[in-house]
Amino acid sequence: MPYISPDLLFQTRSGVTPHVLWGVPWSETFFGAAFLEQKETLRKTIYALFQLAALENSADPSSWRDGFSQTLAPFLEADRLREVLKFSMCPEMRLPGAFPILAAARSLGTLASCGIFRFSETDRLFEELEQLTQDASALSVEEEPLCALLLAGELALTLACQLHFGKVFPRVSESACGDASVCDPGTVKAEVVKGRGSSKNADAKRFQREKKLRRQAKKVLSESLDLLLDGAGMPRADLLPCFRILAASWVRSRWLDLALQEDEKKDGIGSAGKGMPETVFDEDALSSFEWMIRQLIYLTRPDGSLIFSQSEEKNAFWCPELFVAALRLDSDRADKKLAVAVLPDLKIKDADRHENELPEPSLISPWGKTAVLQKNWRTRTSAVVSWGETMPRLEVLNRKLPMLSGDWGFRGLWNGRELRPVGEWTQLFWHSTERADYLELELELSANFTLQRQILLAKEENFMLFGDALSRDGFRGESVSRGKLQWTVQLPLMPGVRVEENVPALEHFVFFPKGGAGTFLPLSLPEWREELHGDGGPEVRENAFCLTCGSDHGALYAPIFLDLDAKRIPLARTWRRLCVGEKLQNVPPHRAAGFRVQTGESQWLIFRSLAESCNRSVLGRNLNSETFIGKFLEDGNCETILEVERSH
Repeated sequence: MPYISPDLLFQTRSGVTPHVLWGVPWSETFFGAAFLEQKETLRKTIYALFQLAALENSADPSSWRDGFSQTLAPFLEADRLREVLKFSMCPEMRLPGAFPILAAARSLGTLASCGIFRFSETDRLFEELEQLTQDASALSVEEEPLCALLLAGELALTLACQLHFGKVFPRVSESACGDASVCDPGTVKAEVVKGRGSSKNADAKRFQREKKLRRQAKKVLSESLDLLLDGAGMPRADLLPCFRILAASWVRSRWLDLALQEDEKKDGIGSAGKGMPETVFDEDALSSFEWMIRQLIYLTRPDGSLIFSQSEEKNAFWCPELFVAALRLDSDRADKKLAVAVLPDLKIKDADRHENELPEPSLISPWGKTAVLQKNWRTRTSAVVSWGETMPRLEVLNRKLPMLSGDWGFRGLWNGRELRPVGEWTQLFWHSTERADYLELELELSANFTLQRQILLAKEENFMLFGDALSRDGFRGESVSRGKLQWTVQLPLMPGVRVEENVPALEHFVFFPKGGAGTFLPLSLPEWREELHGDGGPEVRENAFCLTCGSDHGALYAPIFLDLDAKRIPLARTWRRLCVGEKLQNVPPHRAAGFRVQTGESQWLIFRSLAESCNRSVLGRNLNSETFIGKFLEDGNCETILEVERSH
């Protein structure tokens, strides 16, 4: 594969994006308040260095000012550039400062050949960056993944490339420049020493420095791919907001690695023969890298933005350059076929357009604590759930637009005392078929409560079910004490999504800015507001659809039915809590709950046990399961969509 400079890879309809800005959310919420004052300075410096790098192979780089953007040119003045780089190296600016540092490292040779810095100053800057990347090697990849990858991994490899391709050390007879801070471009060009040094001693020193940098880069990049991704390329749940930044760094590093390999092949001597690592990406790292590219596609919305991102974040926008670069490095044609099929206006030359089968639309990563429940690749109706934090994160797509996005929150009170998490979320159950996707999670709460949280995507019926089941005795039903239990579920609305209550009913219609999206039905509450008693009920609060319900015992089930078919909004609908029978007696709601939902001609049955499973009857159906969801047929029979049988 011929090497193409990452700076010059892509000219797209979206404009030119500097490679160090791929996927970076330039927002205060991501980088902190200290970054805000320098935001524009850092960005414009990167853009200026990026444009300057395009002159690297020009006939006369000293004439860079001709036609250069007058807006960006001031950011390449030597004093100003020194100030920005000094500021970027401050410990408190370590993360946002990494991006202009990488841009400067990539442009070291050009800064000198264009006459902005003297060659001696460029070499001193190289030494400072070399020390910076060596210090960063002490960072923990698991605890500070971004800083470690950018400063200890990618920066080390970038500097190694600068040494390898002779961009630094030594080039200029400094006596020709006197004491001027910037050499005369004509003099500089005349005094450049061709090749990679004027002595064997200089070559040997440069070789040892390059070798050390490449070995450090190999260690950090391999560790990052191994520790931050599961075997299928899915990142940890807490890394989803910065997944594209990590991916962009791995992609740039892979291009640099290939550049080194390509050049060494030209010399006729492999890197191993020189004592260098054969490749920064060994077999395991390369496998993780290619799997990562597939997950990058799964975690991208139909408009190209990253899941869970908000519109004001930079990484909420489509960045085709990153995906084109990544897919050119991916040997799996299925990934390229998938990208072309689902990403906006993406064209990949060697994508296999004759391959009919796409990867399964749904997936789960127990290690990464992330699941994708998806109807198919054509409609992209889906839900993404990540449970690596105290509150799981939820995103629901309908009509290829984000409908819900953010923290899937809750608040509970037991006899007036708040219920708090006392453990971490664990995955109880995952089920995926052509008919439905189902995920169930569990969390231990204070006061001996256990929360089991469900999400179901019924693919053929086009609805979702969100259910919270709580129990104070581990869902055995033997010693559920009396008391006042209040529970609130919060489904996060995407900004711009509007919810309206269909007064006098408790159902709520959901609207996108352009058209209907669906309907919320709070199944644990009565259909009509006038029948509602107490403080509970559905409402829209703090940009979330909230459902509050209660119980006189230490157990309850709070399901929310979300109809995803906007065409059913005008149809008549109803829902009822059903009587559940056990041993010829009605079962109280704190032991088992059943519901019937009807929209137009379609009817569904929903059942959840809050005690030990046994033979129970609901609406003429005998059940011995913990969870049952089915659809009524025209002949009165109930067809199973999902049934969960589990012993405690």
